[in-house]
Amino acid sequence: MWSTWLFVFNVFLSSFYHNEPFPFEKKEIKLSGNCSDVVIAEWQDDNITDEKIKIIDSVCQNAFNNFKTFLKIKNISINKEIKLNVQISLLNVGDKPRQLNNIIRFYNQSEMFDENGKYITKYGRYYFKSRFIYTINEVIKNNKPYSFFQETLSHEIFHALIDQNDIRNKLPFPFYESDEKFAQEFAIFLNFGQ
Repeated sequence: MWSTWLFVFNVFLSSFYHNEPFPFEKKEIKLSGNCSDVVIAEWQDDNITDEKIKIIDSVCQNAFNNFKTFLKIKNISINKEIKLNVQISLLNVGDKPRQLNNIIRFYNQSEMFDENGKYITKYGRYYFKSRFIYTINEVIKNNKPYSFFQETLSHEIFHALIDQNDIRNKLPFPFYESDEKFAQEFAIFLNFGQ
C-alpha cells in the first residue's frame, strides 16, 4: 500500500521537476534568416508584439553573424558553416512556479547557490542536452530595447553556438571557465554589457 502511494507521490513530484515547457505553456514562434532553426518555445508575457519578436530576432542575427569574427579575434578558427538550432524560453525572473529562478523547475542546477550556500539569481542559462535557452522576458524597458536582455540572450546564444559547433575543445583549458569568460566578452563585443 505504502509503495503504491510512494510511486504516485514520486510521479506527481516529478511533474514539477520539468524545466522544459509543458504543452499548455508552449509557443511556436520561429525566427528568420540565419536563426531560422531558432524557436521561441515559451514566453511568459501577456503582451507579445511584433516589435519584441523583431528585437529577439535581431539579437540572434547579430550574435550569429559576428560569432566567427569574435572567434578569429580569440585565435580560434573554424572552417565549416556554423549552425544554431535552439529553443528559447522567455521567463519571469522570479522564483514562483515555472519562473526562471524557481528552484523546483531548475532543481538540478548546482550553480543556483554560491560556495556559501547563498541563492544566486539567474538571468539566463543554456541547457546543452535539450538545446534550450532560458532567459528573462524583459525584451523592452522604458519603451526601448532592454540592453540587459540583449546582453543576456547573446551570452546564452554564444554558449549554444560553442556547443552545437563542437568548438568547446578549441577553447583554452579549463573549457567551462573560458566558455563563460568568452560569452561575457562576446556580449561586450556586440556592444551589450559592461
